[in-house]
Amino acid sequence: MTTEEIIIDILHTMVDLTSLGRLNVSRDTLNRILMKVAKALLRWKKFEVKSIEGDGSSAVAILTKAGDIIKITIDADDANNSNKIKSEKHKNVVQTHDVVRISGLNLFALHQEYAGKRITDPQVKRIINNGRLEDVGLQIKYFREKAKIDNRFNGIADGLEWLRSKGIEYHDIHDRNILENNNEFVIIDLGLTRNPASDTNIRSLKLESRLENIFMKEI
Repeated sequence: MTTEEIIIDILHTMVDLTSLGRLNVSRDTLNRILMKVAKALLRWKKFEVKSIEGDGSSAVAILTKAGDIIKITIDADDANNSNKIKSEKHKNVVQTHDVVRISGLNLFALHQEYAGKRITDPQVKRIINNGRLEDVGLQIKYFREKAKIDNRFNGIADGLEWLRSKGIEYHDIHDRNILENNNEFVIIDLGLTRNPASDTNIRSLKLESRLENIFMKEI
């Protein structure tokens, strides 16, 4: 499959078909729209797919042959928070290079660094999942305590503290949202916060206006 065809398949799994049905959009029309969206994404960032790294309930992560990630998500919170710290770097939080909103589909595309590999050790996964606490202060305290067993857990606490310093109270700590890279734990998803960051001007004007024109013509 070509990169364009892979993107179209991904978009098919993420589009809210119920809302499109209310707009009386046919399957053929949807396919034409998604094809144009895929082409627009490839104009935004030219990339070839190496593999699909993550396939969650709200996002799909594509590992490119260049060694970075294109994440397509319906999670506006993740996109807003990622955009808020765009191009800033902390070793325990995934770095985002660019964010665009795909108009009309309530989708976002994030260009991010490749942050590492999935954690496979069941004991480590269990410790991380037990740290999924409502209060960020308690999460930080929990991982500082666990760092007495394994120093890498300090990285999660450091990442949470850094995010908090940026106004992001992050709560969605679990083993699918933490990767391991060079003996460090990295937080890769910013989609659940107590006080979501305000819309920090997420857009690529050329892409957004182009896609809005597509929808005005098609729907």
